Amino acid sequence: MMTRHCANINSYGQNLQTLVAYIGNVQQCILSRRGTLLNLEVRDDCSKLTADVPLESMFAYTSSLRNQTSGEGAFQWILNAIGLCQ
Repeated sequence: MMTRHCANINSYGQNLQTLVAYIGNVQQCILSRRGTLLNLEVRDDCSKLTADVPLESMFAYTSSLRNQTSGEGAFQWILNAIGLCQ
């Protein structure tokens, strides 16, 4: 009998860039999705936020980010953890 394994994707890291004027809204949105803020860098009028967010909380995030930043925000998902399940 063959054993089947599956990947359980636990969380994604997120690098997000937006204007400083929107960073409060973006932080609030990340926290409402059970995210953990890891780092915030601010240079001139641009900010870069790094966070860990559970994958199941990230669906429809692109639309939410566009609404929060008037289309000015951009983000990148980075796979952080995969657990194996049987």
